[in-house]
Amino acid sequence: FCEGGGNTGMSRSGSPSSSACSKRDSHDAPDYDTPPPPVLTTAVNKTRWTHRSSGSDSGMNSAESMTSGESESHSAKDSIARGDSSILSAFDVEHFQSLHVPSGGKMKLLDAEAYVSIKKTLFDRPAKVFASRITAIDIDLLKIVNDSDLGLGITSGIELITIPEGKQMRNDVIERVNCLSCFVAATIVQGDDDKERSELIHTWIQIADELRTAQGNLLGFAAVMLGIDSSPVQRLSSTWYKVRQTHTDSAHKFEARLRAIFKSMNDSRAPPSTPNTSVPYVLPLCYLLETCSEQDVSDSDSSSSFYSGSCAREKSLALLVAQVEEGMRLCQSASLFNACASRLLINGGLIGDDPMANDVLRTEFHLQYLFGVDGATAERGERFTKLRKLLDMLSRQCERGDHDYT
Repeated sequence: FCEGGGNTGMSRSGSPSSSACSKRDSHDAPDYDTPPPPVLTTAVNKTRWTHRSSGSDSGMNSAESMTSGESESHSAKDSIARGDSSILSAFDVEHFQSLHVPSGGKMKLLDAEAYVSIKKTLFDRPAKVFASRITAIDIDLLKIVNDSDLGLGITSGIELITIPEGKQMRNDVIERVNCLSCFVAATIVQGDDDKERSELIHTWIQIADELRTAQGNLLGFAAVMLGIDSSPVQRLSSTWYKVRQTHTDSAHKFEARLRAIFKSMNDSRAPPSTPNTSVPYVLPLCYLLETCSEQDVSDSDSSSSFYSGSCAREKSLALLVAQVEEGMRLCQSASLFNACASRLLINGGLIGDDPMANDVLRTEFHLQYLFGVDGATAERGERFTKLRKLLDMLSRQCERGDHDYT
C-alpha cells in the first residue's frame, strides 16, 4: 500500500524498482506493528502466467491440440529454466470484464455503481462463501494442487517461489495480497454511514477468521487483516465504537485474537503454518526476495504507508535468516499443503462456484476497481499515490460525517 515511490503497483516495463515505506501517522491511528506493504515489480499482463497443458483447449482437434499444447508447454518451461523475465503474470487485466458493471461498461476508479453491487454481494452471503472463494483463487495462483511441470522438474508453486526462476510468481503473490488488502480498506471507507461501515468491518473480520480456521489459508488471512488494520480503517473511531457496540464478539475476536496472531506471524515468533494449512503465509518470503536492496533501506523514510513498521526492520539480517529457513521448511511441507488443499476440494470445503462472489474477489477486478480500467495499467507510482490520497480523504470525511466523494 505504498505511495508513488514504492513498487506497489505494476509497471509496463516490468522492471523492478525500490520500495519506500514509513510509519503511519500516530495521530491518525494506533501504532500497530504491522508489516510494510508488499511491493510489485512486474507488468500487467495479457495472458496467463502458467502454460496450458497439451490438449487443454477442447475446441481444437486432438492432433492440433497435442502439437500446440506441447509446443507451448516446452516454451514456458524453457523460459522458466532460463529465468526469462518476459514470462507474463497470472492476471489478465486488459481482457477482464466484471459482472458488477453493465455489459460492455468501463469500470471507473472506485466505481459507485460497482460498489452498490459489491455491498449487496458481501451482505447477501455468509463469510464462509468468500473465504472459500479466496482460498480457491490462492490455491490456483500458487499451484498448490498441480501435477504439471512448472519447469526445472518443479510441480509446486511453493517450491518455485523459493528460487530465482519463480520471480513472476512471487510478484503475482505480492500483487494479489496488495490488491485484496486495498480492496478491503476501500469497501469499508466507502460505506455510507457508521452502521454500514461497522457491518462491513464485521463481515471482513468473519471472513478473516474463516480463512485462518476452516480454510487454513494464511495468505488470504494476512491480506484481509492488512486491509482491516490499515490506517484509513483504523482512523474510523466512531465506526469502531459502533462495531464494539453492535458486533461485540467480532470486535473482541479481532482485537484480542486475530491481530495478535497476525502480529506473531509477521514477527516470526510463531510457526506460520498449522496442520490444516492449505495456503501458507509466503508473503514475507516473496516480499523479501523481491525488494531487498540497499535502496529500499535508504528510502525507508521518504514516503508514507498505510501500514506501520519500517522497511529497514524487514531487511534485518535476523529476519533474512529466518525467512530463508522458512523457505526451506515450506519446500519440505509442499506435499502437506497439497494434501490439505486437496481435502478441501474433495470434501466440499471450497464451496461451489459463485460467479458474483468469485468475480469480486479476483485480482483483475481489484485492479480495475481500485484504479479504473484506464488507470490499472498506468505507472505504478502515480496510481498508488492517487489511491493513497483518495482513501485517506474518504476516511477523514467519514469521521466528519460529510461522506460525499462524488
